[in-house]
Amino acid sequence: MERLHIQGEEAYEDTFTATELSDLDLFLVDSGGTELRLTDALGRASYSESPVDSVEHIYFTLPADDSYTLRVKNLSTTQNEEFGFAVWSIPEPGTLVLFGLAGGITIFTRRLRII
Repeated sequence: MERLHIQGEEAYEDTFTATELSDLDLFLVDSGGTELRLTDALGRASYSESPVDSVEHIYFTLPADDSYTLRVKNLSTTQNEEFGFAVWSIPEPGTLVLFGLAGGITIFTRRLRII
């Protein structure tokens, strides 16, 4: 049991119990249910296994020929664990080129209308 003292306009005490963080691992799984154990061209892995706490990261370029799910494994003795995760994608270079061309064409046509 730990005691927390906060100084401010009003000082008060609160108690909390520090608990062990769960050991969670992440895996990308293909449509056949197979966990991917791959590295991409930049050496990034399609899975994250860390024995330290519960922070896991996957930075990986997915092959475009399948659909994928994310599997979270709880390796702790805790039966249930709440967790959250964030997902974002980075456009491929070809997509960025298309956006650049579209922007350039838009600017060029606007300048033609002004002249």
